[in-house]
Amino acid sequence: MGKFLKVEHIRGVTVAQVTLEKIDSEAMEPFSKEMHTLPEKNMILLLDLARVEYFFSEFLELLLRLHKRLKKSKGKLALCSPQATVREILFTTRFDKIMPIFDDENEALQALTV
Repeated sequence: MGKFLKVEHIRGVTVAQVTLEKIDSEAMEPFSKEMHTLPEKNMILLLDLARVEYFFSEFLELLLRLHKRLKKSKGKLALCSPQATVREILFTTRFDKIMPIFDDENEALQALTV
């Protein structure tokens, strides 16, 4: 799709693999713009974080905004494959209470396509 996301559609789920290792303040604006190009209506979006090693707090804010927009348009946001440090941050900030976080893409696709 673009510089920061590799997008594919699998069994009705839009899987967007983040290609960045570091989502810092320099990458945040163009990354956010690319995220906003994804269609939203009734979309189930699975954001694959396997390559992400760390991110700035603005990324969490982006996830919250995206979650709210998708929910409003009858869609859903889920995350998968976070590395240990990223997983720890997501669970410490209780994002697992807001959106599902799966260990890997296969587990996510099984749960999201039931």
